[in-house]
Amino acid sequence: MKEVFKIENRAYSGQIKGSSFFNRHVKSLVDLFYFILRKTKRDLQLLSARIEQRKHECLNTLLLIILDILDRLVQNYNNTIHSSMKMTPVQASEKKNENRVDNNLFPMMLIDKPSNISTRSGIR
Repeated sequence: MKEVFKIENRAYSGQIKGSSFFNRHVKSLVDLFYFILRKTKRDLQLLSARIEQRKHECLNTLLLIILDILDRLVQNYNNTIHSSMKMTPVQASEKKNENRVDNNLFPMMLIDKPSNISTRSGIR
């Protein structure tokens, strides 16, 4: 390891034969490495920005779809006849149908025939 370090130090200081050739190539490799590193960093930043933009586009699209579905669900619910009121909630909320809703929800209980149970019968 010490031998390699000595050769590298001499190459940078110009003490070995052909050092200018060696230094030029090392410098060009280092320059190429930094160029690739800067380009890669810039590409990664652009890619990251594009991913972030695409994420927001997808979330906005998903939100619009969800809102559309919820809107249709509410419309279907409000325009469906409910068995207890025998009308839709939209019709039931109208002032003119107030008595009809009351009669449908709370009908008068009419007893057609008297019950078979008398008040004097005991529990067996």
